[in-house]
Amino acid sequence: MAKNNTRVRWVSIGLTALIIIAGIITAFLQAQADIEAVNTKADAIVKTSEVMKIEGCLPSRANGNNITRIDTRLDSMQREQRTAFKEILRRLPNE
Repeated sequence: MAKNNTRVRWVSIGLTALIIIAGIITAFLQAQADIEAVNTKADAIVKTSEVMKIEGCLPSRANGNNITRIDTRLDSMQREQRTAFKEILRRLPNE
């Protein structure tokens, strides 16, 4: 009976070891797949950013790199926002 009991223990230890090894291998393969997916996505982002650099520069080339036009629009937008905010504050009840 004792011999049979040790055999069951060795079989259960062996199965446990196989399950642990299978889990480690599965985790390793999953990590490798994740790394490959991240690298693929990073390559796609780099290619997209290169296209954006080229296509994004086209409007500024068409405008002759006129940044002052944008600054003027931003200033006028800020003035309008400031005026609207002051009007909102004026309409609030004073307590």
